Amino acid sequence: MKHYASREYFEDPSFPLFVGNVKQQSYMEPHDHDFIEIALVSRGSAVHCVYEDGERLSYGLVLGDVYSILPGEIHGYLHGRDFFLYTIAFLPELLEKEWTELQSLRSWFALLTPTKGTIRKKLHLSGENRMDAENALKRIHSEMTLKREGWRFYAKLALLEALILISRAETTEWKVSSNPRDTGVLYTISLMEAEPSAVWRLDDLAQSAGMSVSSYTKKFREQTGLSPLNYLTGLRLDKASLMLAETDCSIAEIAFRCGLCDANYMTKLFRVRLGITPDQYRKKLRL
Repeated sequence: MKHYASREYFEDPSFPLFVGNVKQQSYMEPHDHDFIEIALVSRGSAVHCVYEDGERLSYGLVLGDVYSILPGEIHGYLHGRDFFLYTIAFLPELLEKEWTELQSLRSWFALLTPTKGTIRKKLHLSGENRMDAENALKRIHSEMTLKREGWRFYAKLALLEALILISRAETTEWKVSSNPRDTGVLYTISLMEAEPSAVWRLDDLAQSAGMSVSSYTKKFREQTGLSPLNYLTGLRLDKASLMLAETDCSIAEIAFRCGLCDANYMTKLFRVRLGITPDQYRKKLRL
């Protein structure tokens, strides 16, 4: 079994931090390390496996999921499909002065409290929260690559911002599965992620997963906490949010191109999920 040691992993031992967004292999053999790792799924899907006392617990990972691996924990991945991870690796001493304050955050307990014989809860970031966290992680990577004046200070500030944004995420119970067929749900999620604006019929998705509609819907909710329709709507809103930020397309055109029917329906969804209209969201990003 491979062991990753901090003395070899971190480029600068005086600043034990690494952030990267890397495509993972479809299979990664079990391994451990002596540093903390917090991971954010930025694309695709996979099955995450944690090994304890000779047993393997497996559960699905999808876009926006956040989870942690503590020092000495053995883990690996199966059935990765176009699977990308933002990996935040660090040693506790990097945040020694802020550690007590970080422990007061609502979801910090879920991520970094060791457990025995059970699996820690995962978090889930969606929409604007996920994009904000990813932007903070991109800034860390940029500062640590370019090493401009004050880069350590700026990278640490961006790390704290990312950890705070992650801590505000929804906490989700792990759903342990030993049935390989359950990976069919992850496969359909990867299909929807690739083309969220396409027409997706529930019976077609269930067939792609090799399951009945009732079984598929149940397993989907267990793995994501959402129904297939609500999950797909979230993907479409993510795409609409990006188009609002990056283009000057009208609300009606964005709604059509994202599979959200029309401008009125898209506006209704934005009000429900974000509390603001699409126009207000665009203005907020361009201040």
